[in-house]
Amino acid sequence: MIKGEFMKTYNRPAIPIHPGEILKDELDAREWTQKDFARIINRPEKTISAIIRGKKEITPETALEIAAAFGTSPYIWNDMQAKYNLYSAHQAEEEKQLIKRRARLYSLVPIDELIFRGYLKATEKLEVLEAGVCSFLEINSISENFSPSAVFRFGKCVSIDQPSLATWLKIIERKSLMLSSASEFSIDSLKSAIPQIVAKAQAPEKCSMVVDLLLRYGVKLVFEPSFKGTHIDGAVIYINNLPVIGMTMRLDRIDNFWFTLMHELAHVILNHRTNFVDENVNDFESIQLSIDEKKANKWAAHALLPDTDYKKFVTRIKPYFSKKAIISFAETMGVHPGIVVGRLQRDGYVPWKNLRSFLEKIRPYITF
Repeated sequence: MIKGEFMKTYNRPAIPIHPGEILKDELDAREWTQKDFARIINRPEKTISAIIRGKKEITPETALEIAAAFGTSPYIWNDMQAKYNLYSAHQAEEEKQLIKRRARLYSLVPIDELIFRGYLKATEKLEVLEAGVCSFLEINSISENFSPSAVFRFGKCVSIDQPSLATWLKIIERKSLMLSSASEFSIDSLKSAIPQIVAKAQAPEKCSMVVDLLLRYGVKLVFEPSFKGTHIDGAVIYINNLPVIGMTMRLDRIDNFWFTLMHELAHVILNHRTNFVDENVNDFESIQLSIDEKKANKWAAHALLPDTDYKKFVTRIKPYFSKKAIISFAETMGVHPGIVVGRLQRDGYVPWKNLRSFLEKIRPYITF
């Protein structure tokens, strides 16, 4: 740069630059070192270095000294610094607004997990990400609240991640709409079909048949893995007044599959529509001890293993539950032995570590 050229060019950039850059160009043009210039204006060399690196502002006093050294007006240096400061302030404010928008997105849904599962596209453009989230949640703006309602079966936990839970429910809704239309729904028809449904509990491979069977009775069954912090096994939501059951397969065991399914069917048959997606409900105990949950647990257990038969079996066999006795009782009840073992474990008759060979996996037969 020719000496003095900065007077013509400093205000040209569309984005203001720190005057330290201009100062460096002027020193280079004169072949002065920072040490030279520090001696000329009688300032510490570290001060000159800090200005050139943009770490220190040019004060009015310094502007006078620089102007005297270069033979320019001090107002030029003050003006450059003022424009740069104003630009920096605008940038800081814009970044605050971007932070607020990003925080709102992450408070609505688990962004990274949705990207990983393919429900959102990875992008560095905030506007594109916002549009994707709005499209996913079917809302017009990220300022809108999103809080679907459902009845649930949770695993024991301390707290529930509400945004992740609401997101999981939205996926269940979206998946249910992709299924063929369910038949006309009535609680009485569904209740009469329970023996036919339970008959599929004889073997793991028959679990896949339940989806089509439930469709014939007006109920949609869909699967989606749970999100971190939700601790959820299953839920019932209603779309156009028709029940949709969502299951996570959080515990890949035949007993958990069937108890969760029957628990959610119990909510449908008992016409429970309590909304647990609420910021005030984040405690497992408050959910688990609710009247509706107790009724659903009792109904599900009885549907799989009628109370009278189960109690007779326990009274006759305890405290020694042999594999042979369990298999025999399961065959009599028309269910898989793992369902009997799961019930015995939950009721405290059999330690959780025992008889686990009966708890066969279900995931190989489920389509997510």
